[in-house]
Amino acid sequence: MKALRVTLVVVASLLILILAAAVIAPKDYEVTRSLSIEAAAPVLYPYISQLKKMDSWSPWSVLDSNQVKTYEGTDGTPGAITRWSGNDDVGSGWQELKSLTPNRVDYDVHFLQPFESSSNAFLTLQPEGKRTTVTWGFTGKMPMPWNVMGIFMNMEKAVGADFEKGLGLLKAMVEAKSTKTLYEGYEVSDAELPLTTFVGVRKQLSWDQVDPFMKKEIPRITALIAKAGLKTGVSNGLYFVWDEATKTTDMAAVMEVPAGTKIPGLEIFELKGRFLEVNYKGTYDKSFGAYQAMDDYLADRNLHQGAPVREEYVVNPDQEPDSTKWLMRIFMPVAE
Repeated sequence: MKALRVTLVVVASLLILILAAAVIAPKDYEVTRSLSIEAAAPVLYPYISQLKKMDSWSPWSVLDSNQVKTYEGTDGTPGAITRWSGNDDVGSGWQELKSLTPNRVDYDVHFLQPFESSSNAFLTLQPEGKRTTVTWGFTGKMPMPWNVMGIFMNMEKAVGADFEKGLGLLKAMVEAKSTKTLYEGYEVSDAELPLTTFVGVRKQLSWDQVDPFMKKEIPRITALIAKAGLKTGVSNGLYFVWDEATKTTDMAAVMEVPAGTKIPGLEIFELKGRFLEVNYKGTYDKSFGAYQAMDDYLADRNLHQGAPVREEYVVNPDQEPDSTKWLMRIFMPVAE
């Protein structure tokens, strides 16, 4: 009995010490880390505003490859939720997007395991020219008696290390994509092009009418340019719309002319600004890979396609019978 009384006294004493420590131990915590990344803020924004993209650089995603994740709601909008359940390293809980503005995202994190807690977190973007500083912040409360762990574990240091690792993963991922230029085997160039003037004829056509239209209009356009005393160049197609559903296009058969040129019977088209460029060799019906390369380039940088897309037929079937030598330069405008 004496041994039992001693054990009870020791246990009671420990409980009192724990409760006393819980009273004085901090219940609030705050962690913030920042990192400069060589990428524009619009390129980074999807990675801080979409739950699935956040998971791609989360330092906790790699701790348990077998963890179960589910998603609810529309990703990238307030109310979207991801739930996770995994090993002891990741525990279980859910994360919910609360507020999204162009350079800031706020979200809540709720842990169920290894202990219950709720935290408010945020990610911000601070543009600095071609670079952007990403800041990851985390504030929360640790309920009694779990807050006693704060005495033995430096939350700021522990979570801060995870934040540093996650931001490092984000930096490596985004900078690798932002400097990548080879897609689908095609080198994608990205540059500002000066004002370029074209004259030609615009029309809405079905896809099977494009080739006959070009064969009819380009010789006529060439003749009118020559008649005006100007040197003719190579043929071009401007594609304002390319409708996969209806298999129709709104396009123009054109040729480049000096700025200010006006030729009766022909429309004037002017292009300038930021364009992606890919050189494609081969038959025109197999140019999908070249276009996919530019689409992938845009997607990696959170950019969007503008109109019209320009195809310049540098070496065409009328000049060269060998289709492996046909050369088409594709210029895809980047929407502002």
